[in-house]
Amino acid sequence: MTKTIHLKLIETPTAHLRMDGEMLGTDRLRVPITTQPVLLPSLVNGLEERGYNVDAEIINMKLGERHERSKGSIDLQGLDIENLVLGAPFDSMDYSLREADVIGLTSNFTYSSRVVRDFIEYAKRINPNLKILVGGADASARQEYYLDAGADVVIRGEGELNGPSAIDALVRGEELEGVERIAFKKNGQVVRTQQSLKGNQVDMNSLPLPSLDGIDLQEYTDTGEGPLVDGASSPIFAFETSRGCKQACHFCTTPFLKPGFRAMSLERIAEYFEHIKKSGVRTMLSYEDNPLSRMQAGKGYQRDIEGREEVLKYAELIGNTGLAFEWANGLEIGKLANEHGEPDTELINALFQHRRNPDGTFSGTYRCYVPLEALSDEGISSLRKLRTFDVEKRILEAIADTKVPMLNLGVIVGMADESMDGLNKTKERCYELKRVVKGISPDTKVYYNFFTYTPLPGTPDIKRDQNRLIGNIDSQPELWNFYLGTIDGDNISAREMTLLRREISKEVNEGAPAMQVYN
Repeated sequence: MTKTIHLKLIETPTAHLRMDGEMLGTDRLRVPITTQPVLLPSLVNGLEERGYNVDAEIINMKLGERHERSKGSIDLQGLDIENLVLGAPFDSMDYSLREADVIGLTSNFTYSSRVVRDFIEYAKRINPNLKILVGGADASARQEYYLDAGADVVIRGEGELNGPSAIDALVRGEELEGVERIAFKKNGQVVRTQQSLKGNQVDMNSLPLPSLDGIDLQEYTDTGEGPLVDGASSPIFAFETSRGCKQACHFCTTPFLKPGFRAMSLERIAEYFEHIKKSGVRTMLSYEDNPLSRMQAGKGYQRDIEGREEVLKYAELIGNTGLAFEWANGLEIGKLANEHGEPDTELINALFQHRRNPDGTFSGTYRCYVPLEALSDEGISSLRKLRTFDVEKRILEAIADTKVPMLNLGVIVGMADESMDGLNKTKERCYELKRVVKGISPDTKVYYNFFTYTPLPGTPDIKRDQNRLIGNIDSQPELWNFYLGTIDGDNISAREMTLLRREISKEVNEGAPAMQVYN
């Protein structure tokens, strides 16, 4: 007899911090979710192959009427940080939790991990027989934290391949040791199967098309990088045609938790985009880790000729959709110049192509997030992917020549050796780059997002800087939100860095109003 599984993939509420009444960071609730629509078809197919009838549902608790509840406050070296949760109250999920056999949760961001943990504990109280799986970057790195809360399995790395096997074993009550790349508890001890995340990685061409009929696209009206340009409109969907990155930045989880770069073929991308467009999407966001890794053929060789041609054709496919488009997760700026430091104008023009249509709609690239990462000479030299400041300035000049409507520039401040001289150099160069862009394209809106250096679980930094951390990651995970100082540096304390980051952001972005528009 065929067994029916009631499977629900749930996006939990998010943590939200405020200081002096101002939000710290951006918690945009109507930003498209990517994991669940992409993961669900693989789970359903895998379970159906095992003889199940699957009743599946995606639930996003961040949608609906805005709810916020207080979780008290956090004392950051004398700074009072208001700690809140945004999203639907847990008890609104009681019926769904009682109906479900299995739920899947995604926990990518450490700062919201306590919300996920609290929801796991709540779900188990409502339905003690419920099987709970948790995946995502933070869960992959901090497995015990979620297992201690009552999760049955933590999926390490990607869940498309091992998710169906884990669910099958849980439902049947069978041993989990045979399921690859998971963590679970047995006799009170954490068991981890197959330690390495390398090998058996998802082939991007084999991924089923995302389950866009499983979400209400009309609900997704926002982006992670600020308002849409005039002429662009919702529904919005965020996609990825590749996973991983060929760089190995010490502060980023991607090379350590998603090792190996893989990309869809151009033929599959064309099918993917057609599917997105037919679903009624009007604006697409690229959430890829590093789409320009296609150009990196081997170690140390950053701009392979064939890879560059592939990127040009990929950009052509984006333009052919006629939709508004955003490089929301960024482009590796160093790859936009050749080995002599000369901007690759053909490539830049292809990636930033856009037009105003006769009916007033906007097609093509309206915004790009550019991860500058560091602007001091010491910071630039510490990351192999970065070029010299002069080369990056010339690249931004070429980008400005395209008259792209919006540029968001990301800068990390507050590393262990940060100094006031370094911060002043960073500010000086921020102003210089802004003048350069505005001098060429006065209508381009330039916004700087200053991130406070935060050692993330799963990266080498968390071990290197563990003695500098000002809080315990399990009891105060909200500190890991990129807008608070998390470490005491050689010259600047966590408290001082928190205040300096906010001050610099207001100064360079010309006051709080610009920040409020972005936030």
